[in-house]
Amino acid sequence: MLLSWYVRARYVRACHRISEEAGQTTAEYALVILAAVEAGGWLNWLAVIAMLNAAMAAFYYLRVVVYMYMREPREEAPMAPMPAPLVVSLAAALIATIYLGVLPGRVLAYAAQSARDLVR
Repeated sequence: MLLSWYVRARYVRACHRISEEAGQTTAEYALVILAAVEAGGWLNWLAVIAMLNAAMAAFYYLRVVVYMYMREPREEAPMAPMPAPLVVSLAAALIATIYLGVLPGRVLAYAAQSARDLVR
């Protein structure tokens, strides 16, 4: 019982500290951990392992962020020339991403019609 309240308090506090973008995922993760703790038995160990795994993952990814943004580069890297097919494919991907993000109606209607045709 004490472990359950401790885990609940730690995760509620952690959920409030994390930004809004990651908050939903963190809250869902916390609910799974809390459910495992409340179920008791061997699931308590599963909850402990999940918390240790989350701590290791945070250490790993935060270390990458520190190396990327908070340390000085060792030396200036020269910019490699980009081949024409790469530029064309990147431009096509950019245009498709913007089109699907701004005007998804036609594609969604086409997908819905295809789904209806499949179930007939």
